[in-house]
Amino acid sequence: MGIATAIFIYHSFGPTSSSQEKIIIEVQQGPFGRVSQELEQKGLIKNKRLFDFLAHVFGYDSKIKIGEYEVSKDMSAREILELLASGKNLQRTLTIPEGYNIFEIAEIFELKNISKKEDFLKFVQDPKNVQKYVGISAASLEGYLYPDTYYYTKQMKMDEIIEAMIKNLNKNLDNISNRINADKKLRHRIITLASVVEKETGAPEERPVIASVFYNRLAKKMKLQSDPTIIYGLEIQRGGVVKNIRKADILSP
Repeated sequence: MGIATAIFIYHSFGPTSSSQEKIIIEVQQGPFGRVSQELEQKGLIKNKRLFDFLAHVFGYDSKIKIGEYEVSKDMSAREILELLASGKNLQRTLTIPEGYNIFEIAEIFELKNISKKEDFLKFVQDPKNVQKYVGISAASLEGYLYPDTYYYTKQMKMDEIIEAMIKNLNKNLDNISNRINADKKLRHRIITLASVVEKETGAPEERPVIASVFYNRLAKKMKLQSDPTIIYGLEIQRGGVVKNIRKADILSP
């Protein structure tokens, strides 16, 4: 091979520029040529045919994994192929704030294009799913979707993310008390009360006092007289987020 040919091949396989700007490439099921064509169109490789040749010679064309990848123009053809074969998908973030209920979380899932609100609510209110993840008969997975920041890929399904949230809750409960996890009904009552308290106030220092008041009312079989419980009841009826309540809602039996 002549020096001129070697230089040509070197430059053809090298970076297209020094730019470190990240460009998202989505690899879908299909022929490898579709991937290299997109890379060429977005200016990430210089020569599709030579790129296909390099991929075939080193066996990358059969190793590419579907998913989303962040590629930059300062990457060589070999580096791009190694990334696409690694399966290291672009990580997206999903943040669930403290105090959010299933209706508010459903809106986040839809905003992130993970699922439609209706599909999310149908899943978390399905008795089979509640029994599977909670271990008792309950109205929904309310209170079991732990507030945190989660990392996921576009390939992940809604139920996989929900399961990760429940596992996160269980891990945190393990650090509190084994008795809570041993008695599933007790755990459910505690989680339910904690959810109401969390909605009642955003100040952590106030929660022990409010929890004590609610506990005493329950012991005396009194009404909680808590606005969040009224709002939640309306959300159950309407199937969506309710931001304000009227006097008629409070007085309604």
